[in-house]
Amino acid sequence: MSLKLIDNRQITQASINLALEEYLVTNLSSEDTYLLFYRNAPSIILGKNQNLLEEVNYHLAKEKGIELRRRISGGGAVFHDLGNLNFSFISPFDKKMVANWQEIAKPIISALQALGVPAELNYRNDIVVHNTKISGTAQYMSRSAMISHGTLLFDSKLATLDGVLSPKSTNGIASKSLKSFRSKVLNIKDLCPENMTIFTFQEALQNHIFGGSSKVKIKRISEQSWKQIEILAKDKYESWEWVFGRSPNFEIKKSIKIGNEELFLTMEVLRGGLIKSFNLAFDKENNVLNRISSQFVGEKYSEERIKKIVSNSELGTILKLDERELIDFLY
Repeated sequence: MSLKLIDNRQITQASINLALEEYLVTNLSSEDTYLLFYRNAPSIILGKNQNLLEEVNYHLAKEKGIELRRRISGGGAVFHDLGNLNFSFISPFDKKMVANWQEIAKPIISALQALGVPAELNYRNDIVVHNTKISGTAQYMSRSAMISHGTLLFDSKLATLDGVLSPKSTNGIASKSLKSFRSKVLNIKDLCPENMTIFTFQEALQNHIFGGSSKVKIKRISEQSWKQIEILAKDKYESWEWVFGRSPNFEIKKSIKIGNEELFLTMEVLRGGLIKSFNLAFDKENNVLNRISSQFVGEKYSEERIKKIVSNSELGTILKLDERELIDFLY
């Protein structure tokens, strides 16, 4: 068995890199282990079993043009930008390596320590420096292969990370989805030799892991395979059904003050993103609100669909809210 470095062509599109990981674990030879490094343009990557609206400040992320994506592995939500380097080991399935991050992370931690970064693994399988997180990890397994991957916060915009991964406390969502564990974070660049860039950082890591630049073995993906990866990226990783609809069942209960009255919203959303029940009500019965509420049932719980229903109804006029205020409340 040998280790080979995947050439991802410096692609920074999150959906492509997520599709690449899935393609590698599904299609490459199970006799070898592959190492993939990649960066993504600003994006939030959810764990497979997470509820997007519980993990993300959706409206802030949209305002900043940050892509929302979901991976096939579990774990918590992470923020990627071009200052973050991701690593991914794709290897044959080995029961002894399931959640065995002491072994999996050893090459990365050793390479960091060689750069003077006093990295270690904590009890949550995060790579930390003095109990401050620099890397989160996650894993995916098929019958024949596995992905063990993680982030490396080299020079990320930590203020943006903190903002977009802090959902509004008033979103009123309740579900049994996996919740992210928020940790204090640190950029690795602050601990590295002066003038190190993310490119020389990656080079230093891979040279250490392979035992020298001359020993790095490159694995290039064929043009035909790249076409399959691009199709997978579009059909799955960019789809509303995977990114939003994949969220587990959840309920929303919240309210907003309108004049001297309080408007209550209660809603159930099923896995798949369809609204099972929807009720907008004041303390007193309102037949018009009941009729409009019924229009949401069976629809996708997406901002686009909510906006369309709101635009085609008299809801804003009745509630004396402009469209943006109303959509922010409903979504």
